[in-house]
Amino acid sequence: MRPPEPTSGSRLTGGPTESSPGRRHRLVYLALALGVLLTRLPFLAGTGLGRDPDAWRLWLAGRIAADTGSYVPSRPPGYPALELVATALQGVPWEVFAALTTGATAVAVVAIAALARDLGVRWWPVVGAGLALTHVVLVTSTAFMDYAWALAALGCALLAARRRRPVAAGALLGLAVACRPSSAVAAVALLVVAALLPWWTLRRVLVAGAAAAAVVLAFFAVPLATYGPDLLSAAPEPFRLERTVQHVGAGVAGVAGAVGLALVAGAAAFRWARGGRPAPDGERRAWRTALAAGIVAQLGAYLLLPVDAAYLIPAVAMVWLLAGMLLRRAELAVLVAAAVAGSLVPGLGVPSAAEVAADRRATLEETTAMVEAVERLPAGSLVVVRGRLPQLLALAGAEVLPSLDPAGTAARVTLDGGQVVTYAYRPSDRENPRVYRLPGVSGAPEHLPVLPV
Repeated sequence: MRPPEPTSGSRLTGGPTESSPGRRHRLVYLALALGVLLTRLPFLAGTGLGRDPDAWRLWLAGRIAADTGSYVPSRPPGYPALELVATALQGVPWEVFAALTTGATAVAVVAIAALARDLGVRWWPVVGAGLALTHVVLVTSTAFMDYAWALAALGCALLAARRRRPVAAGALLGLAVACRPSSAVAAVALLVVAALLPWWTLRRVLVAGAAAAAVVLAFFAVPLATYGPDLLSAAPEPFRLERTVQHVGAGVAGVAGAVGLALVAGAAAFRWARGGRPAPDGERRAWRTALAAGIVAQLGAYLLLPVDAAYLIPAVAMVWLLAGMLLRRAELAVLVAAAVAGSLVPGLGVPSAAEVAADRRATLEETTAMVEAVERLPAGSLVVVRGRLPQLLALAGAEVLPSLDPAGTAARVTLDGGQVVTYAYRPSDRENPRVYRLPGVSGAPEHLPVLPV
C-alpha cells in the first residue's frame, strides 16, 4: 500500500527527506517551468538582448574577454557570473542569451513554489504562478539581465536553507551575489531564519557563511586582482520621490497589480481584525518574520539606489511567499488575476509586457539603422550617442579596448571606418567640424546637428 502524503505539519517539522516531492509534485513543478517558457515565447523573437544598455554591456564584457583574454566589468562593481556566461557563449545568437534568462526565471519560479510547499502553503502552485506573471518579473525574464539569474540562485538558497543544507544555502547565496551584488541584502532573511530556528547552530551558520564567502571570492578574485578596490563602487543616484513611488507602486506589478494587492491586503487585514488570522507554529512564524525582514531590508536598500523597479524583484518573491502563508485561496486567486492584468494593461507610465517587447524590437531596428548612418560618415566624424553606446558598439562589431568601464560615460570608440562614437560631448570637440548627435537621444548638446538616419 502506498504511504499517505505528508501533511503540511509533517512537512514543516520533518527534515529534507520528508520534504522530497512525489511524482505529482514534480509534474506540477514541470508545469510551472513550462508555463514560464510558453508565456515568454511571444516576447523573445527579434528583441536582441533587450533595450536596457546594461544587457549590452554584459555582452560587450564577454566579447572583450573572449577576444583579448582580459577581464573587464560590464559596469562597476562587476557582475562576474553573468560576464562569464557572456564570455562562454560568444558567437551564439543574441536571442539565446534572452532565452537562457527565461530558463533562469523558470528555475526561480519552481524554487519559490517548492519553498512555499515546504512551508505548508496549500496552494503553493498559485504562489509560483503569481510570481511568474508579475509584471516586473515577466518583462525582465526576456532580456539578458542579471535579475532573473540572481533570483534563481536566491530562491534555491532559501529552499536549501529550509531543507537544512547549510553548504548549499551558502554557496547559492554566493552565486546570487556573483550574479548581482545587491543580492547580499537577501542574506537578512537567512540570518533571521538562523537566529530563530534552533537547528541553525553557530557552527552551521559559520559553514553556510564560509560557503557563501568562498563562492563570492572565487567569482570576484580576477575582477579585484585586475582593478582593485576601485571596482567596488556604484554611481550615485539622486532620490526622486515621484519616481520612487511609481516604481514601488505601479512599476513592480502594474497599476492593476498594485490596486489588487491593496484590496487583498485590506480584506485580509479586516478578516484578521475579526479574529480570522491563524496562529502559526514556531517554524512558520520564523519564516514569516524572516521574509518580512528580508522585504524591509530590500526596500531600504532600494531607497539608497532608486533606479529601477526591477531592483525589488527579490522582495516580490518574498511577498508572494508571505501571501501564500497568510491568504486564503480566493484572496490568492484575486492577487494572481491582478498580477496578470498588471502585466497586460498599461497605465501610469508602466507599459504592458507586449509594449515592452515591441519597444525592444523597434530599438533594435533603430539602432541598426543608426549604425549604418554612422558608417556612411567620413573618417574622423564624431557622433554623440549617449545611452545607445553599448548597443551600437555591439551591432557595429566595434573593437572595444579593455577598461574599467568600456562602454561608460568616458568611452570613445573608433569604428572600422574611422568614425568615432562617444558617450559624452567634450569642449575640445568644438574643433571638429563634423560632430553629430543621434536622433532621439537625450543629454547631447542641442546645438549639434542630428545625424540623418
